[in-house]
Amino acid sequence: MKESHMKPKDLAARWDVHESTLGQWRWFGKGPSFLKICTLILYRVEDVERFETFAIQHMKHGSRDEVFSKIRLEDMAEEKGAQ
Repeated sequence: MKESHMKPKDLAARWDVHESTLGQWRWFGKGPSFLKICTLILYRVEDVERFETFAIQHMKHGSRDEVFSKIRLEDMAEEKGAQ
């Protein structure tokens, strides 16, 4: 069965970053969307892959902050549409 979620340590290993970096991104509203269930943090694989795909397409044209902002704006638009 294919895993549908990953823990911060798994994502940190995948991207070769510190877990604390992911924590900072969550705090500042950057990075891929995540689930928080009590104290458990999980990333859906589909959100991570979407974030990676968008970053590949746009990093050459702008800063990392532009990538983070664009993805968060899309997420907020989707949430509003679902309400």
